[in-house]
Amino acid sequence: MSHDVPKVTRSPRDQRYLRRWLTRHNAADQPPSDLLVARVIARRRGERFEYAAIGLALVLFLGWTLVTGGLGTGTPTTISVLPIAVLYLALQLGSLATLWSIRRADQRLSAGLRQRVARPTAMPLPGLLGRLYLIGAVAVFGGGLITAAGALTLATDPADRAVAGVFAGALVVFAALAAMTLRHVSRRPAIAEQPAQIADDDTLRRDDAHRAITPSLVIMAVIAALHSGSGDGLLALYAGYVAVGGIGWTLAFTSAIYRRHGASPETFTTVAVTR
Repeated sequence: MSHDVPKVTRSPRDQRYLRRWLTRHNAADQPPSDLLVARVIARRRGERFEYAAIGLALVLFLGWTLVTGGLGTGTPTTISVLPIAVLYLALQLGSLATLWSIRRADQRLSAGLRQRVARPTAMPLPGLLGRLYLIGAVAVFGGGLITAAGALTLATDPADRAVAGVFAGALVVFAALAAMTLRHVSRRPAIAEQPAQIADDDTLRRDDAHRAITPSLVIMAVIAALHSGSGDGLLALYAGYVAVGGIGWTLAFTSAIYRRHGASPETFTTVAVTR
């Protein structure tokens, strides 16, 4: 066990989160290492950025809607699009802040290790993600692409077309962010001092991979549907995506819940960390 991994001060909420995490991943049968505890709690604290962004974005959106008297047909395009764009921006910043916080925490912990277990090759994405994740990704991004194209076609009101354009732009950015996140998660060096800790690292990789698919597009589709003014066809399109995208996100989220998989110690190389 490392003597360089700092003991993390755990609040009661941190303790409850850690217990749930260990139980969910069938890892509660033995005491977790200090390294695993620190990494799990860092993820819980990083998630607060995303939750805060979602809450703030929805409050601002509802406040704007009340002030302007609602959105819909006849509403000036700028007034209609601005709260949707602010909502998207807040969700995007929340996702980025969460990923940045987790990455910084991992870098600090990694820098304190006396030795590290190195993988000979990067972890392949199919093995990392699994079928459920891939199905969820197709539902969220493939469904989003169909929805964006359909919305741009069906919208007859300028405000609705502008909202559809914002949704399409958000889809492109979130897809790019997901691709970059998955690339980083699959290629980053293992953060472990012993071969036995690779199982913990793999489980955290899967957790981090599921963060690449967020419910942000589904939330935006809900808002767009509620303020659609171009007929039932556009409303049904957004509502359909909310259902399909919601199921896809749930599948992607569920796919992160795996049994911890061990690995043969001969598969890895232990190297000393030079400072």
